[in-house]
Amino acid sequence: IMDPIDFAKLVRASTDETFEPGESLVEQGEQTENVRLVIEGEFKVIRDKQVTYNVVEGNFLSETGLHAGLLLPGHIESCCSIVAATKGRTLTWKRSQLVDLLHKEKGLRRALKVTLSWDLIRKLKGQRSILQSGLIDNPDTWTQRRTEQSQHRYTNILQAMLENPEYLQKRKRELEKYRLIHNITDEDHEAALLRNGWTVQGFERGHKERINDEGRGKECDQDDQRNWSMQGFKLYLRDIYVNFFE
Repeated sequence: IMDPIDFAKLVRASTDETFEPGESLVEQGEQTENVRLVIEGEFKVIRDKQVTYNVVEGNFLSETGLHAGLLLPGHIESCCSIVAATKGRTLTWKRSQLVDLLHKEKGLRRALKVTLSWDLIRKLKGQRSILQSGLIDNPDTWTQRRTEQSQHRYTNILQAMLENPEYLQKRKRELEKYRLIHNITDEDHEAALLRNGWTVQGFERGHKERINDEGRGKECDQDDQRNWSMQGFKLYLRDIYVNFFE
């Protein structure tokens, strides 16, 4: 899909990493700044001890919205653990360096978006294959973990954007595209905002607001922002409790 010249630019900007079977690339909940492309081997993607899908040669890892045009720099919390199932190799980029390159090379940015879109389709087909193979002991648990993984990923993407209001205003269109691709409903969106201590109204206005008892908001200062970040975390824990015990 990608022109050899564009791919060569990506390769020159990357580092080559090797992994032994059982070696961890990233742990669920860990802050990571790496984007990877598998060039050899197979890797397991795991959410709360449940394998949700496998990635193989040609698949990307930890791209976090790049396919939708979200060029998020720096560290982002991982929504899953990734472990080498076999001996493997990846091309690895630091996210901020890759984003800088894509800002400079518009042709490369367009080509990578197309490539990542096809990669997403491959992953979705791979997930269906796993489910149909009979290797999943409990399909309901597997589906729940995949849903939680998707919601966690979106929450983390929102967090990265909310920390940079200027970027948030510029990239709302790309965020809407991401929501459409990944079936993020209005309810999912609102829950992710609450976990980050934001209201829907504040998000639309581009200003963080205090959340009152009725779920409405008004502008708040930095101390309030810290308090409501903790409130959002508590709501996140409550959601987990409801999913598991009710």
